[in-house]
This record gives sequence, structure tokens and C-alpha cells, in this order.
Amino acid sequence: MDMDTRLLRCFTAVAHEGSLTRAADRLLLSRPALTRQIRQLETQLGTELFTRSDAGTALTDAGAALAAAAPA
Repeated sequence: MDMDTRLLRCFTAVAHEGSLTRAADRLLLSRPALTRQIRQLETQLGTELFTRSDAGTALTDAGAALAAAAPA
């Protein structure tokens, strides 16, 4: 499966920052645009990568596995 590197870059930023807002700032994207990118990646992979709450964003088991395998 070919994975869009842009989507992977967005994923790793959110995984590293633990926050969609901070990751969006880091990537110079709006939060809604970043959310769409993450949703697109989740759709392609067929699984949720993050759990979202008022406290922030946490990796699911699948998200943690992808974060461990993704290049820095």
C-alpha cells in the first residue's frame, strides 16, 4: 500500500505533540485541515489512530504501532 507522506507527516506531528492544535501550528495548517488529513489516513488504514478528548489526543494501539514504525 502506498501511503501519502503528507498524511504520515501530519500523523507524526500529532503523535509527537499530543495535540491537534499544537501540531497544526507546527505544520502551519489550520486545525480543521489537519483533522481532515488525520481522518483521511484513518480511512485509508481502516482504523482509528487517536482517541480524542477535551484533555487532548492519545494514540490508540494501532496509532502507537504506526508511530513506532514511522520514520522520524
